[in-house]
Amino acid sequence: MLFAQAVCSGRSDFFGLSVFFVFGSIVVTSISSSILSSAGKAIQSVSPAMETSRSSKMQLCPGLRAVVLACSLILVVSTLAIAVPLNQALTPRPTSQNIAAGSYDGAGFDPIDAFAGFVASQNLAVGSFTGGANGAKLETFLFNETACYDGRFANMANNFGVTNQNGDFISLIDSANAAPGAMGMTMQGPGDEFTFALQSPEALFSADDSQNSDGAVHIIGREVENEGTVSLPATLTGNRGPGISFDLKRGDIVLFIEDMLASGNSVTNMVPFLSDFDYNDMIIIVRQTEVPEPGTVALLGAGLIFLRRRKS
Repeated sequence: MLFAQAVCSGRSDFFGLSVFFVFGSIVVTSISSSILSSAGKAIQSVSPAMETSRSSKMQLCPGLRAVVLACSLILVVSTLAIAVPLNQALTPRPTSQNIAAGSYDGAGFDPIDAFAGFVASQNLAVGSFTGGANGAKLETFLFNETACYDGRFANMANNFGVTNQNGDFISLIDSANAAPGAMGMTMQGPGDEFTFALQSPEALFSADDSQNSDGAVHIIGREVENEGTVSLPATLTGNRGPGISFDLKRGDIVLFIEDMLASGNSVTNMVPFLSDFDYNDMIIIVRQTEVPEPGTVALLGAGLIFLRRRKS
């Protein structure tokens, strides 16, 4: 009540606002389900007192109402599921790395061309990443696949996914039953640590270069800087359907993948002995979305109910 009077009277505005925001931050970060339950009951019990205050002309003033509304809007923004760019796991790779040089698919084909104007120019290594304090949703989209191991032949399919902290492989997009345009999704728990990986007929290739049996780079990332729709004609999707389009969001990660060993590939599988390292065998778009804190959502709802009751 003292804080409300300070805001209404115009005195100690800065101090009052500071106290309000600091207090709100503490509540959001420390609130538990039991406190939320008690808060709900408290709001109901306070309502009669508020009515009494109204009769004595101690109404919620415009200044305090504006502060409460502003905090509610801030909570809305903070609790909405937003794209997480996995920036804690991104490290630069040499920019001189030409990921299209020597491609068996023909001179001049560069899988990054379609993303010009959308992704940053820096090649990235994508390390292990976690789901955050409340977990996350991990979505994947198969944008293109130009490879012998694209699933058109029996037992010759690439399988993209992640390995967890226990070393288990979790499949997200399996070329044996998926074509460009396919999507995969998994929920990532707060304690889950994932690393992108490709289970190729040749070997299991990891985004962590040190885990690859040939010691080579098999997964290169680029980060989306500018939102928009990226498209690829059917002629560049192996003619396995119509052309592909995808709406990119800032913070998405595009993975360019090589599915062959540096040397020693199974020539009986109709692939060359040496890899071409053109990184167009699979192109995967990845998006991680944080799960909002339940306590924050509940607190936001309580604040909006409070404002609505005051308005009525």
